[in-house]
Amino acid sequence: MRKIDVNCMIGNWVKQVVEPLLENQVQDELHYYDIDRVIAYHGAARSSNPMYGNERLLDYCRSNQSMIPCMVVSPHYKYAHGWSFLEDLLVKERIQFIRIFPKEQGYTLGSKLTHEIFGMAEKLGTHMIIDYEEITSSDDREMPEFDRLLSDFPSVQVIVTAFRHRRNMMMYSYMENHSNFYTELSLCDNWNAYEQVIDRYGSDRILWGSNMPFNKPGSAITMLSFADISERDKEKIAYGNLQRLIEGGEEGSAKGCR
Repeated sequence: MRKIDVNCMIGNWVKQVVEPLLENQVQDELHYYDIDRVIAYHGAARSSNPMYGNERLLDYCRSNQSMIPCMVVSPHYKYAHGWSFLEDLLVKERIQFIRIFPKEQGYTLGSKLTHEIFGMAEKLGTHMIIDYEEITSSDDREMPEFDRLLSDFPSVQVIVTAFRHRRNMMMYSYMENHSNFYTELSLCDNWNAYEQVIDRYGSDRILWGSNMPFNKPGSAITMLSFADISERDKEKIAYGNLQRLIEGGEEGSAKGCR
């Protein structure tokens, strides 16, 4: 079964609580776990300096075809060079996926800054990736700002990584009300997560991720491999749905990358 990993961080980061996945280790991990391609961001772009970390990521991805760069977009760019500089960079580097970390980088999900970033993604046709921890409050409650962003920017395909099973009702609500909501379930710890989501909403908006380096890919691979769903659904989740986004199969995707 071919696999594209939508949730991977490479390089060192400040809050280093696990062994990092260094640039020179990525290919070995992909080969060992039989992962075809990976959408990766750099740890330094998350926790230290977005501009430095993104440049490290781009340098590495230029010589590694199995790596799809996911730039971390933050207000650092606006106040250093202006949003237009970042827009030009995203188009020049043919970036199709961006990530945001509002909590870690000093702004909020409901701020004007976040709306400006989503507006940029809408303009360029880039897909937005955001972690589950960024769309919930400190006491693990749903943040209404995220629902509003999905409504305000319906042409931006938003991928929430590492959704938790204990908040599956939130996931169902987003699936039901927003056709631009996608998710991956690497941290659901089975719980028949694939079976339950597919039974309600089909498999078109479920992606596969490993959550490396915080988790080894083995558990996510096993969870999908043994799910009680069709082989066709497994193939779509592991590879097909994300490949469709990469190829611009959703309205407005990758306008700035063609």
